[in-house]
Amino acid sequence: MDDLGEGLDGVGLQEPDGNLNTRFGRPGQAPRYSDLEWGHELYCFGHLIQAGVAQIRTRGGGVLARTALRAADHVCDMFGADGNGICGHPEIETALAELARATAESRYLEQARLLVERRGHGTLPDIEFGRPYYQDDHPVREADVLRGHAVRVLYLAAGATDVAVETGDTELLAAVERQWEATVARRTYITGGMGAHHRDESFGDDYVLPPTPAARPTRTASGTSRSLRPTHWPARAGTSWHGPSA
Repeated sequence: MDDLGEGLDGVGLQEPDGNLNTRFGRPGQAPRYSDLEWGHELYCFGHLIQAGVAQIRTRGGGVLARTALRAADHVCDMFGADGNGICGHPEIETALAELARATAESRYLEQARLLVERRGHGTLPDIEFGRPYYQDDHPVREADVLRGHAVRVLYLAAGATDVAVETGDTELLAAVERQWEATVARRTYITGGMGAHHRDESFGDDYVLPPTPAARPTRTASGTSRSLRPTHWPARAGTSWHGPSA
């Protein structure tokens, strides 16, 4: 991890404003955040930030952690209260909440909250799979079941749960629990697999669980464990959880 951090720092990939992406914003490329529905820019930041959180928790910090902090500050600057964008693939939400826990910096938790609340209002363009694919059809608080791309919605549920627990938002936590219970009862394989549709790796309708072909991507296991963590472990809304990094 130290070698990776030193490499990022040494070659100067991170821009002065904290942006770190080699696909957008450079000569001959599309502008930054011009493809939020498919570009995965914030999603990639989320994984970078979680790696930084791991370094903070295990080593107290380092180059990778500093890189992640600059990236998180960049996200807050670009997508704060005056912004209106969200990522087509949730992940940044739970990463920012984790960073807030690790640093006691409330700015990151507030940014995670903003991104959770912003989703579900038709912010992203419609696509061939429809807005449910990336959960931009109904606000998190109003949805009754997990739907759309299985990994996306589980990561969103994890982020919403983190925000609810850290802010004491019992209404938001109850909404995620309602969706989770309905999904486990009606849209989950007996093996625990999630994602009935092979084409778009999405949940099917209630009780649509074909044996094959089905997606059931392994990343849903990560999303499942993240979503379950604050709900079924000791922490509840109003009580911070400071366990191992996700």
